[in-house]
Amino acid sequence: TIMKLLLNASYDDKDMVKKLGAYWNPTLKKWYVQNEQDYEKFIPWILQGQEETYIIKDYFYLIFGTKTCYRCNHPTSVIGFGIENYADVIDPNVYDTDSPISWHSGTIHIVPFIDNLPNGIYKYLQEKFHFYNSYSKTIDDYYFANHCEHCNALQGSYFLFDEVDSPFFINSVADAQQLDLYQVQLKYDIITDLDLRCCSTDYLIKKSANIHQIIIKDSK
Repeated sequence: TIMKLLLNASYDDKDMVKKLGAYWNPTLKKWYVQNEQDYEKFIPWILQGQEETYIIKDYFYLIFGTKTCYRCNHPTSVIGFGIENYADVIDPNVYDTDSPISWHSGTIHIVPFIDNLPNGIYKYLQEKFHFYNSYSKTIDDYYFANHCEHCNALQGSYFLFDEVDSPFFINSVADAQQLDLYQVQLKYDIITDLDLRCCSTDYLIKKSANIHQIIIKDSK
């Protein structure tokens, strides 16, 4: 059975989503939609009370770069995430639109983090790349972030994604050529919040970066 999109439907919503055509997966204990064409029927469960969210389709990218740690001054590997096939989902009751789901593809955009990935992927990132949830004094909160492979210092997202000299700030062909991207297939489309940064130079990533395939086991 193809699970195209998992829904966060509550027990009280079960009769409604079933009537609209959703199916129950007893292993994951989630309702799911089989056909992409039916997504608009489930806008309330996709948005979950938000005015806007995203759907990532088929795959995402792990993007590898290198940064000098501010604490120990050693070069450390850092990762970002890339999305290419995705939808912007907006609340039709808030925005004047005839199409609450807008699909995009063809250009890779970099984001600091993707919510709702399978747990096996987060475990893989923590074990292999020192990427995990931890506390930041700067923002006084916890978030998933890169950490130095030598001293475990948190490498803040602002300095990785917004500074001009950061590894994920793409301003030229040379910047893009420094990146290694690994495409990770998803078993189903995911609903996620994204800090999406669309830049005019993003087209350089697909054109000039090094793109590979990767298989992450136990990524359910």
